[in-house]
Amino acid sequence: KYIDNLRRLLAPHGTFLLYAFIRSTDSEKSGLSEYDLAILSDQLTLISRQDGFDHGKRSSSWLRFINDDLENL
Repeated sequence: KYIDNLRRLLAPHGTFLLYAFIRSTDSEKSGLSEYDLAILSDQLTLISRQDGFDHGKRSSSWLRFINDDLENL
């Protein structure tokens, strides 16, 4: 999976910036669920999250993560 490789591929203290549509639990539209974001947060440290709406319609977020895994230096 993509998420499983992020920590390994991102340099120590590297930044991962992500823009994503946020999917509600009852929606079948594309996007990330809060569960998906929790899994990502298990791999990388969430530094900031800016929620908004894409064109005033779909929930979206800018997310900034860092890799603070120092074991793979």
